[in-house]
Amino acid sequence: LATFQGQAEAVVLLGEMIDKGTAEINRQQVQDKLDALRTELGVGVSAAEPGALQVVMRSRREHLPAAIELVGALLRKPAFDAAVLEEAKRQGIAGIEAQRKEPDAVLDEALWRHGNPHPRGDIRHPRSFDERLQDIAAVTPQALRDLHAKVVGASRVELAVVGDFDADAV
Repeated sequence: LATFQGQAEAVVLLGEMIDKGTAEINRQQVQDKLDALRTELGVGVSAAEPGALQVVMRSRREHLPAAIELVGALLRKPAFDAAVLEEAKRQGIAGIEAQRKEPDAVLDEALWRHGNPHPRGDIRHPRSFDERLQDIAAVTPQALRDLHAKVVGASRVELAVVGDFDADAV
């Protein structure tokens, strides 16, 4: 967990940025490839394991190997384009501002923070709306590249394939 010290929003944005392009293909080209492969892709932060990325993909038998190859390229060489990051940050800020006006979200924030022993910066620390806004503002493309270099790799990968597929091709 020390790897993620002060990086809670960077971890979230890392998950959101992974499928937005690589050094070779941009966001639209990624989407075009997914459409051609008839594949749905979602990348985000695991709710079960702090800091872990989760990739969920739905594809057809004939397209699965190419879809896995595309995901591998996205994970190995994400672009972290500054304009795309700014768009993701704006969306995150809008979401936080909307939550701030919801009584349930305000109550949840207060309950999560009550009695929580983890200090600010610890990924387990339940951050206030203001802390989340500060953390989003601090994320840069370089911060995402640095975090990616630390946490994304083949040291721990789990793959589960369900349904009709060719095991040798996967």
